[in-house]
Amino acid sequence: YGATDTDVVIDATSLAVTALNDTLDVTVTVAGSKVNEGKPDAAPDDQGQQDQDDKIIPDWLFADEEEDALNAQNNVETPAAEDGWAVAAAASVNLVLANETSATIATAGRIELTDDLTVTATSKQLGVTVAGAISAALGKTQSANALAGAFGVHVDTRALSATLRDATVVAGGAVTVAGIDQATVVNVAVGGAGTSKGKIALAGSVAVAVLDGGTDALIADSDVTSASLDLSATDTSTTVNVGGAVGINMSANEGAGVGVGVAVAVIDRAAQAMVAGVSAFDTGAFSVTATSTQRIYGFGISAGVGKTGLAGSVVVNTITGGAKALVAGTSTARMDLKAESVVVAATETNSIFALSGALAGGRQNAIGAAVGVNVITAATEAKLAYADVTNASLGTVDLTATGTSTITSIVVAGGATPTQTAVGAGIGVNVITAGVTANATGLAVTDATR
Repeated sequence: YGATDTDVVIDATSLAVTALNDTLDVTVTVAGSKVNEGKPDAAPDDQGQQDQDDKIIPDWLFADEEEDALNAQNNVETPAAEDGWAVAAAASVNLVLANETSATIATAGRIELTDDLTVTATSKQLGVTVAGAISAALGKTQSANALAGAFGVHVDTRALSATLRDATVVAGGAVTVAGIDQATVVNVAVGGAGTSKGKIALAGSVAVAVLDGGTDALIADSDVTSASLDLSATDTSTTVNVGGAVGINMSANEGAGVGVGVAVAVIDRAAQAMVAGVSAFDTGAFSVTATSTQRIYGFGISAGVGKTGLAGSVVVNTITGGAKALVAGTSTARMDLKAESVVVAATETNSIFALSGALAGGRQNAIGAAVGVNVITAATEAKLAYADVTNASLGTVDLTATGTSTITSIVVAGGATPTQTAVGAGIGVNVITAGVTANATGLAVTDATR
């Protein structure tokens, strides 16, 4: 800071500024419980004689009427045992907040290089969150219930940027400013509950995955002379989210088996490559690209078996994306761009694969219900505006915006019973809202071949 565009602050063969975030986050929680029915101790053959020996006054000293009264007091009926419970709960929470990766050159001075200038910020992240809970109640005569719950939460907020600001650059080689984010998140919550004799076996799971942030590549208020210039922002995220639950009740005469699985995945990320401010370029191939690829694989699966079988699954997936490649001056301060070829391209690809399945089996009643909701909101823009593009050997000028969004959703629900009532109900809702824009407002091109 404090330098001017005539002050040489770096004079070197080449210059590379690199930031790398290579992270593995793993959180695993497992819980289990088991209840077994105990066998009462057998009475020894000499119990009667032992009871007589332990008494201070033997029974034969009492009259028959007195003995009957004492026996009536001693033989008080023990209340029936209450239902037992096998309970298991597991929760995994993985919070990756305020995660920033940046590579920046910010100087008002002059950078002179014989070869290349590279500014690169890269993030490679793998996050795994697993929660599993299993409960089992095993008994032949005493009633025992089973309850299992699993909760998996993964929240990842990432911001990545690569920036060249306020500089004057003279490079004999290529100038590259690139932001690259590659992330994979796997979030699984599974619950299972079973009882051999009980009123209820209930299993539930909730899996929530949230990805927020974006990738930016920026050249602002800079003059660049180079053999070529490449400014790019690439944001790629893959999320696998699973919520599964199975409840089984094997009691012959009573009880319900219930399974409920919920999976929610939210992605709100974008890629932006931008040239802004009062900037001038004299280069060979000039390329500004923004690429955003967001993928969700969401699964909600449940099963319930019992005299009454109940199963429910809910899957919700949303993607709010965006890819913007912007090269723009203003109506009063136009951008001067001398290049042999110009490419300004924005490419956005969003995809969701969702499976919501619920199957119920009951000896009397069975109800299975599944819901799948998937929403994609996309905004793709390529802009080359208020710029003067010239070169004696100017080739092509390519301004392209491409957006593709797809949803594949499977909703399956069923109920089966040999006797009374069986119901299966499935609802699927899919919404895509997309906008694609190529903007050449105020663009002047001289001597381009096409």
